This record gives sequence, structure tokens and C-alpha cells, in this order.
Amino acid sequence: MSKFKHAISVILCIILLLGSVGIGGSGFTQILTTVVNAEDATSGTCGENLTWSYDASTRTLTISGTGEMDSFSNSSPWSSYNDSIKTVIINNGVTSIGRIAFFRCTSLCDITIPNCVTSIGDSAFSDCTALTSITIPDSVTSIGQWAFYNCSALASAEIGNGVISIENYAFNGCVGLSELKIGNSVTNIGIDAFKGCSAGLEIIVVNDKNTVYHSSGNCLIETEEKRLILGCKNSIIPDDGSVIGIESGAFYNCAGLTNINIPESIKYVIGSSAFRGCTGLTSISIPNASGIGAYAFYECTDLKSVKISNKVYVIENNAFNGCTGLTDVYYDGSEEEWNTTEINGTIILEGNDDLLNATIHFLGEEAPAEPVNPTSSAKLNVRSSATVDYKSNVTITATATGIPDGYVLALYDGNTKISSGDNAKISHNVGTMTASQTYTIKVVDGNGNVQKDGDGNDLTANCEVKVKNSFFDIIIAFFRGLFGLLPNVDIKP
Repeated sequence: MSKFKHAISVILCIILLLGSVGIGGSGFTQILTTVVNAEDATSGTCGENLTWSYDASTRTLTISGTGEMDSFSNSSPWSSYNDSIKTVIINNGVTSIGRIAFFRCTSLCDITIPNCVTSIGDSAFSDCTALTSITIPDSVTSIGQWAFYNCSALASAEIGNGVISIENYAFNGCVGLSELKIGNSVTNIGIDAFKGCSAGLEIIVVNDKNTVYHSSGNCLIETEEKRLILGCKNSIIPDDGSVIGIESGAFYNCAGLTNINIPESIKYVIGSSAFRGCTGLTSISIPNASGIGAYAFYECTDLKSVKISNKVYVIENNAFNGCTGLTDVYYDGSEEEWNTTEINGTIILEGNDDLLNATIHFLGEEAPAEPVNPTSSAKLNVRSSATVDYKSNVTITATATGIPDGYVLALYDGNTKISSGDNAKISHNVGTMTASQTYTIKVVDGNGNVQKDGDGNDLTANCEVKVKNSFFDIIIAFFRGLFGLLPNVDIKP
């Protein structure tokens, strides 16, 4: 950057010289001087009563003063440092964050929004791909369109109790988001505000005092209209009638979703792209919905079987396009109904060849039972922690019940498997220990895949071995070693 700026400065100086000699233009000279100075600017104004300064040594941008930040048209005054800014300090007194203020600050990873800011402008943090968390204070009432668009590393977002409106596409494309908390005052969530966030999302929580939206079963739900707006890989759609529709893009690209029950209370058309890109889904049942929207299950490549009720009157364009693994469709009606309702003609719209080329089973041909989790009743018994003397010879033992043949207990050091037992017990000597270490016991199948319990949680447990290693512990171990008295410790449940 400095070499580039130096080269530009040299070129501009030559032009200045030629300009002053050739045309004697003091105005021209003044303009070019301003350009050179602007190129090197590390401070300036960004609002009627706001100033900014950039410290290159700490890569810190500081906004100071009182009042609103400017809403920038093309770029912020500090945009030449966008790829370098790591920390932003917004001092008390600043009441807004302007449009595109930190757009494409790709190194920004540390910012605290003070409790005096009332609005966050459009695209204010778009493409801040290093930002990992954001807390919106209670003072903020609105979050603009595209405000956090494509903040791909954003893992947690906490939206304060003062926020009323989350505008269109505000968090669209935040594929790394794992935890979302929404305050009690939000009354508007715009179009596709969280589209694509399902990819990594695990927890969705709405403040209990919110009267417009609520969360249940890790689903974000519009309460009055009973619309499921956003889901995640851990979602369980409520079957109590509180949800009757699934919105467009609700589970968009949620590759971690392996199983979802669509209850009979879902009676409206499943929204477009609702489950698009859910590559972990292997089967789906649609018992009561009136239709399946365009691209609803697009590129669900592992989807093998679909149950469709005869209440479904339309399957829109490309609803099952790209479902290359689909082999069986179970239609809840007769072959005559299938044909006479023209479901094989105009009602199934174009782009659904993967559905039509599957084997169609009609009423009376039983669909396969939902796969039973063979380890659903399993229980893993592991001692969570133990403290041992320095240079103890340690053996770790774990037991389990309810695990069928074909599954074993395995001991891991990090991601490395170091030993396997059988389906009831594992006991492994990890050797002489001089430093604390945590080991993990997992229930795995023959391919090393971790199994799940009845609640869908991984059947794993940690055993933390804490080693006493003070100076005196080391001295004691030394003398024990001389006389062959180092202890043997079996850590059992």
C-alpha cells in the first residue's frame, strides 16, 4: 500500500509541476495537493460533530464526538484502510452508524457498539468476514438492510431489547452463525433477514416478553400468523398448532439437518427454498400441507424417500430438482387419484424429473418405517475427572449399557482414536502422566461414526485427568521412582 501511495504521489508531483509550469493554474495545483493529502489522511470528519482517526500501528479506528454519523454514498472516509482495520472504537456520544460505514472491513474482528447508538445503517457491516460476534445494545431501535450481510465468521448475534425492526437481508449469508438471541421489542423481521443462517445455527432464542415473535424447539416463529421463519439443525417443529406454515428459506442450506418432522398442523404451502440444500436429509413426510413451493427441496442430494399426502394440490417448479438420490415416492392416495387430479401433469410443474422418475407407491403400499436409532437407549458411564500424582501410571475405564452388537466404545486423544473396547466396556492404559490431559470416550459404529442417544445427542463423554505437578510433587515422584513405588491408578466410573 505504501509503495503504491508513494508512486501515486510521485506521479501527481510531476503533474503538479507540469501543470504549474504549463498552465500556471493555482486552482489545478490546489486540487491535486488535496488529492495527495487525502490519500495519506489518517483522520477527518464523519458527521457534523463527529471525527475519525486511524492508528496504523494498532490497526484501530476511533470514532469520537456527538451526534449522527454521516450516511455515506460510495465509500467511507477511511475506506482506504478497510482491509487493515482490526479494531473499531465508537466513543460515547455517537448516535448512529452510517450506511456502508464499515463495509468490507475484512480484518475487523473487535467492535463494541455503545449504548447510545440508536440505528445501524444499510450495509454498515456487510462483508466483515472476520467479525465473530456482535452484541446490539438496547439503545438501538433499527438494523438496516444488509447490515451484517455475508459476515461469514459471525458465530453469535445478540439483538438487544430496544430493537424494533430488523430490515430485509440484515443477517443474510451469515453462514457461521451458531447462536441467535432476539430481544423483546422486535416487531418486524424483513424479507430473508436471516436466510442462509441455518447452515451453522444451533440455538435460537427469543425473549419471552416479545409479543410478536417467539421461539420454540429452536425455531423462530411469528406468533399471530403462526409462521416458522427460521430453523436450524436442532429444530423440532412444534406440533401443537402454533405453526401452520414454513416460510421461504427457513432451513436454507442447513446441511446439518438430518431429520425433521413436518407435523399435520402445517397446512399451507411449504415456502420456496424452505429446505433447499439440506443435503443431510434422507427422508421427508408431508402429511397435510396444501402445496410444496418452488425449489423447496432443491439439491437435497441424499433424499431417498418422500411421503406426499393427497392433500398436496401443487408441487411448484424445481421443488425436487437436484434430488439425485430420490428412489421412492409414497403417495397417500390411489393411482387413479394420482392421475385424475393431474398431479402427474400440470400440477407438478416443470423441473421435477427427479420426483417423477422415482418409483411411485400408492395407498396400500407401505412406506418403510422411520429408521430406529439403535443406540437410543444407550447409557455411557465415564468418570468426568480425576486427580493423580505426578508420574502416575494411569488406566482409563468406561462402561456402557444398552449398546447393541456392531457398536463399540472407543478412547480418543483429541481427534485421534487410541483404543477400542467392546459394546460394554473399554479399559486402556494411557501410560505415565506428567501433565494434565482430557480424553474422550465415544460410542462408534464400524466406520467410526459417533452414535446418538435417545435425545439426539452424541454418545460421548470426557474424562479429565488432572496431574499434580508442583515442585514438591515432582520431588516426591523422583524418590518414588528410585524405589519403584510410582502409583498405578485405574480411573473408573
